Amino acid sequence: MRTLMLLTLSVGLLAGCGDSTNRDNGNVPEGGVCTSNSQCAIDFTCVGCAGEDSHCLAGCTTNADCSAGECKHQQCITCPCPGICQT
Repeated sequence: MRTLMLLTLSVGLLAGCGDSTNRDNGNVPEGGVCTSNSQCAIDFTCVGCAGEDSHCLAGCTTNADCSAGECKHQQCITCPCPGICQT
């Protein structure tokens, strides 16, 4: 049983299921309609304004969206307003 669990974990990691920053193959292109950050490539986030569709835009919502550095949130008067990845 332990061997099966290790094999399953190994296959999942090889398939890219274990790395939160491995989103280079996001299936939604920049500007495309999305429902979650995992659909967007790394350094992009799924954001939108109230009552409108969300889109994959350059920036971040959390540190996991950044390939390097941390997500710094901005003070904005416009919508959408994703954060910026800074090292």
